[in-house]
Amino acid sequence: MFVCSVRFSRGKVVLCCMVLLMAIVAAGLLPRVLAPESTSVSLILQSQKVADNDARVEYLRSYGWEVEEEPEAIEEIVVPEEFNNVFTKYNEIQKQQGFDLEKQKGQRVKRYTYVVTNYPDEPEYVRANLLICKNRVVGGDICSLKVQGGFLHGLKMEEEKE
Repeated sequence: MFVCSVRFSRGKVVLCCMVLLMAIVAAGLLPRVLAPESTSVSLILQSQKVADNDARVEYLRSYGWEVEEEPEAIEEIVVPEEFNNVFTKYNEIQKQQGFDLEKQKGQRVKRYTYVVTNYPDEPEYVRANLLICKNRVVGGDICSLKVQGGFLHGLKMEEEKE
């Protein structure tokens, strides 16, 4: 049997606790401080719960989008276990805005589709989709319903049409 005895003064214990606490805080905040502004904003927005329609509309407004108050559609979808080429490309868009649908493989998520009313030079046919799992946003996009000249991109307003 091995016994080790260490003796600390109260001041040293307090100092060690403060250093440990500062290290934990620094570890939690450092990625946000070092990350680009858009990523940290995205991380903050992801952490918000969107349990009701008002919260979802406000979430979209936080990105600068004006949408009709009620969703145009609410659908339950299953994120595939294996991504095909289309879903892999879609997930790349999600990763660029701080989401990753790999975490939801095989899970059911709800897709809320809203009519966007303030898309530049596009008065109609633009939709905002939010993917929600357990009252948290796990993905989203802005897309055009046009067959020709359509587009799909992340939630950020300043992104270019593709």
